[in-house]
Amino acid sequence: MQSQNLNDLSQYFYREIDGRFDFREQVLKFLPQIQTIGELDFLIYQANNFPAAYVSWLLMNVPEIFQSFELQDWLTLMAQIQREEKPKPYDKNDRTFLDISFLCVYLKIDALKLFVEHTDIAKKTKITVLEFLREHYFIWFNFDYDVEFINEEGSNTLHLLEDYTHKFFIQNPNEPIFNYSYDNIVGYCERLLNSLL
Repeated sequence: MQSQNLNDLSQYFYREIDGRFDFREQVLKFLPQIQTIGELDFLIYQANNFPAAYVSWLLMNVPEIFQSFELQDWLTLMAQIQREEKPKPYDKNDRTFLDISFLCVYLKIDALKLFVEHTDIAKKTKITVLEFLREHYFIWFNFDYDVEFINEEGSNTLHLLEDYTHKFFIQNPNEPIFNYSYDNIVGYCERLLNSLL
């Protein structure tokens, strides 16, 4: 029954209210149901069944979904995402790098490091993803307008993202902050790749 509720709720969000001006408010009405399902199970299902751009938009608009997440929850999400064997360039809907890009760009968590060190992700998958991100590094920097749009729309979720980031690094002081740019992201991907070869 719970799996049916998860599917029905997910389909409703994606097909009925995505793109509406009150998207955030509508999803928040169902936050108790999401919590009953389990926020982590909910996000794993979103990541594996819906376009990555939509899932990122959901996370940016309703960060309450992951406010209780600890490091292990993100690691579990990473291990459960069904990644493409051959990622498609220029496709923001490709789930292959959904978790990595969201964590790095919006929460400043170095998900590349977490991904490479993850013991439950195959080495081949790590190399495929890193090679893709090295060649298509521009995807890291296509998301700024999303945050700007959210702020312009007045949904006021940026402070929730920042609050989560602050809390995460207090709880995980040994985790590095992701602070790369056009100038050095390729070199970072190269260094991580070399560590796997």
